[in-house]
Amino acid sequence: MGQNIQIATTDLKNIGNEVTQVPVQKLEEVALLKNADLREQHYNGRIASDETRRTLLRMFPNLSFNYGAKYDTDTYLLNRNWNEAGVQMSFNLMNLFTGPANMKLAEAGVALADQRRMATQLSVMTQVHLSRLAVINTRSQFERADAIYTTDSKISEIMRNRQSVQVQSKLDLVSTETSAILSLLRR
Repeated sequence: MGQNIQIATTDLKNIGNEVTQVPVQKLEEVALLKNADLREQHYNGRIASDETRRTLLRMFPNLSFNYGAKYDTDTYLLNRNWNEAGVQMSFNLMNLFTGPANMKLAEAGVALADQRRMATQLSVMTQVHLSRLAVINTRSQFERADAIYTTDSKISEIMRNRQSVQVQSKLDLVSTETSAILSLLRR
């Protein structure tokens, strides 16, 4: 707080035409690799695929194995230590009826994730092309404004020389210098 911030100025002529010469395929490739929204859509597609696998696994019966070593402190028991083992198999009959619908729903989720990913890819590609066209358009606008400024400054110099020999009125000189200043601002 309270510190002066100095903004560096640059002559925009030092930005070469190489910016517009980058191949569009390279721009598209970099944009598709670096876009966070597209990466998120890939993750969503993987999550939808995992959900399909989970839905398929829910249709299988549950099988569990149990084993435990038991001990009792009752002194009247003949065997106070024993081992216990068990196998439990369960099946939800509702999965037979809801399974096909759940599979269709999971597959629709995968298809939706793919469609969203493709829509995001198209959005990224559109942004790349529009940005490239904006850079080209802005570059041409700058070159046009620079040419107008150069012309107006030359006219202003000529008018200054004419006014110094008193061939031109002061009002015309002010008008041309104002025009040159406005051209500089547009530039």
